[in-house]
Amino acid sequence: MSECRERRVTVGATRWKIRELGDPGGGRPTVVMVAGLGSGEYLLPHAVRLAATRCVLLPDMPGFGRTRGPRRLRSIEEFRDALVELLDAQVPRPVDLIGNSFGTQIVIAVAARRPEIVRRVVLIGPTFDVAARSVRRMVPRWLKITPKEPPALALSLARSYAQCGVRTPALAFRAGLRDAPEERIAKLRHPILLVRGTEDRIAPREWLETLRDRTHDAQIAEVPEVAHTVDFAAPDEIAKLTTRFLGDAVGARMTRP
Repeated sequence: MSECRERRVTVGATRWKIRELGDPGGGRPTVVMVAGLGSGEYLLPHAVRLAATRCVLLPDMPGFGRTRGPRRLRSIEEFRDALVELLDAQVPRPVDLIGNSFGTQIVIAVAARRPEIVRRVVLIGPTFDVAARSVRRMVPRWLKITPKEPPALALSLARSYAQCGVRTPALAFRAGLRDAPEERIAKLRHPILLVRGTEDRIAPREWLETLRDRTHDAQIAEVPEVAHTVDFAAPDEIAKLTTRFLGDAVGARMTRP
């Protein structure tokens, strides 16, 4: 298994914590993974497997984990701009983007704003379904899947919230509900893979079909018998899907920002 290295970098006014896996040399493609309402820790099982063939970067988004900016971010646009600033300063291009849950909304926004720096896009458990875009409708869905998630996930999220508190996740949740990813995704011309667990009530099949039908080039895959956090609950299965979709980009021309 690939070693996970942690580093801190300052870009603009934000002090980032980044987990790095795999060999960044040798022209290997770079994948940036964006977590949902927590630090990037819970994506590590998936990241470790991807790192066998590429360099994987897992930044904690501002306000989550140990990444700190000058203020709390309150919109998808602010999260997008923060990630674009990091990519421009630190990441070879083109880059593959993988988002999970709320992180899918950030990834979509980045690819729509800066399409030239993105190669392929993977959206795992994309939020928030247009049919349930309110606290009243979304919270019951969340409660239904909680018993189906691995118990160890709760420990990972507890560590994340112990570091950042609950205000940042609450503000990000509110920002996600106000977003319309089905409109942003229509601007993308990148190959897109939409993934969900078959037990996921937050990202139902119908919602992924809505997103697919708005895109230029997208496909849907499902991982059986898991709920929302596919990266954590079924890392072998999701890594097979993403590795096959991302392909062998070693020959692609990588440029420094």
